[in-house]
Amino acid sequence: MVIIDSTSITAYIPLMALGAFLSFYGVHLLDKKMRDSIGSIIDAFTNVHPRLSPAILETNLLAQDELEKLNKIILGLQQSNNQYQLVFGATPDCILLVNKSLEIVLANDAAADILGYQPEELQGQSVDLFLPEKMHASHRHLAQQFMNNPIAKGMGHRPILEVIAKDGHLVAVEISLNPLPAPNNDKIAVVIRDARQRSEYQNRIQHLLHYDTLTELPNRRLFEDRLNQAISRADKHQQQVNLVIIGLDGFKTINDVLGHEVGDQVLSTIAARLTDHLESHRTVARIGGDEFAIVSEDPNSPHVMPVLLERITAAVVKPIREAGQTLKLTASLGIATYPIDADNGRDLLKNADIALMQAKQAGRGKFNFYNSEISPEIKDKLEIDNQLRHALAKSECKVHYQPIVELESQKIVAAEALLRWNNSKLGQVPPDRFIPVAENNGLIRDLDQWTRRMAFSHAQFWAQDGKAIAVSVNVSAVDFEQTSLAHDIIQIIKNSELDPSMVSLEITESMLMKDPEHASDALQLLRNSGIKVAIDDFGTGYSCLAHLQTFPVNRLKIDRAFVSNMLKDANAKKIIAAIISLAHTLDMEVVAEGIETEPQRQELINMGCKLGQGYLFYAPMPADQFTELIAKQQQDADIDTAMH
Repeated sequence: MVIIDSTSITAYIPLMALGAFLSFYGVHLLDKKMRDSIGSIIDAFTNVHPRLSPAILETNLLAQDELEKLNKIILGLQQSNNQYQLVFGATPDCILLVNKSLEIVLANDAAADILGYQPEELQGQSVDLFLPEKMHASHRHLAQQFMNNPIAKGMGHRPILEVIAKDGHLVAVEISLNPLPAPNNDKIAVVIRDARQRSEYQNRIQHLLHYDTLTELPNRRLFEDRLNQAISRADKHQQQVNLVIIGLDGFKTINDVLGHEVGDQVLSTIAARLTDHLESHRTVARIGGDEFAIVSEDPNSPHVMPVLLERITAAVVKPIREAGQTLKLTASLGIATYPIDADNGRDLLKNADIALMQAKQAGRGKFNFYNSEISPEIKDKLEIDNQLRHALAKSECKVHYQPIVELESQKIVAAEALLRWNNSKLGQVPPDRFIPVAENNGLIRDLDQWTRRMAFSHAQFWAQDGKAIAVSVNVSAVDFEQTSLAHDIIQIIKNSELDPSMVSLEITESMLMKDPEHASDALQLLRNSGIKVAIDDFGTGYSCLAHLQTFPVNRLKIDRAFVSNMLKDANAKKIIAAIISLAHTLDMEVVAEGIETEPQRQELINMGCKLGQGYLFYAPMPADQFTELIAKQQQDADIDTAMH
């Protein structure tokens, strides 16, 4: 500790310096007790006469006592200052002290990391240094207004701003302005936070929200926004907007036969070609699995559309070399024009979709302009699409159950969960009418997930009630393609507290063969969790026995087409016999579907088939009716046990 001698005249000088120090760095920052102590010291020394005499001895003794207190205060200030310097230097935010002339008085080390300047380079510089020259005048005007009435605030209308770094590059930052209290109220503290990582993250999120991850084209959301903007401009300039929907013909076959990796390459190639073949003022977007859309703002001229359609066709029909094969594609085109065919973007898109459906009906490689006279088939699909979008919200969907029985005893051992839709306008809609529409518009995933949740919930209820019955649920091709499917199903089962061994998932052969590696991984994960897997409609699709023996499959289901013909078609009977033999060889169960007559049941028993389902036994029924059925079966079994 430094001891100041009150008998020395030099003691007055450091005290004066201390007063200046405290005045500059802000005595207001200290608590009241400390301010009072410093005031007492300064007052005491102000009253001290330079010459010592007995008359003033008491005063000097008092000053000496106050000086000891002062030394403690100085030490405390030194420690506080050291801590302040540590924090000021260590903070990752750039802190600038700026005066009323908008000159930088002080900067911390973070200025080098964020802005590229060393602190000493910034001292005396104007804050205009970080702004484009064209903004200097307006910025100074706003800055002076703020300095005249400083209030702590963030800077700018957006959360992230851009400033110019030393190397000339723009840096994304967040800036806050913080006025200082007296006696430094002629300065403000400018805190600059590095927002580059956050800005990149936000930009990435925005990109994912508005662009297709495969083709990098605008997605449906951005497409619809640009369509509406184009219509607004068309109204202003008295022009028209042509909307073309492109549907690749037979693309599903490419995915099924060559796999999704090849399909993705084809889509990327078509996207690049469309972009290259069309002018920049036309928006090219991917709005569906194999569908693209083009928004073209054109003058009212009959020559525009033929040229546009020719360029689109040229981009599609050029052969594509993938997977060692030359692929030749065609596309169906649906065209609608604003304001001729619709007065808003939503209806224009709907009418272009209708035109596309009409083009597809005419055959591959056709185009069609919207016609208000819609065929009954297309009108039906559009109505189903519209009503289906609200089916779950309106509680119009139900899960029905068709029992699976032991063929000999006809005892119910399991049930297949089947989605049913009863619409207030359309009535009972058969699955073969609404499932294809749901697969096309993307609603199938929501329907699949809802069906699974309901089926697992019902199964858990039956198990808790002492009537444990295994349930089978179908998985759509669209859902099976999702990499998260297995994890999602496992989580739903956990949430329902259902024993996984009571669940069987039904998938088709073609779904397995689209991507055997993905299928094997997903099925193995399900199998490891105790969930069973069945191949539905076995024998109707393309399969490879080499893959089949490696897939973790528990059950094969014989398609109803073979069962219905087995007594009158020798080949159908031979196929059934081969499937049963194959299943037994691979230690799999066999379930025959579509059993409708007693002779069919007997013949299947003779061939070694143990399980079956069909209208001979039970039709699909609501959950409450099925609950009563298995309760009666349980009651009959209890009576039979008691009697024996």
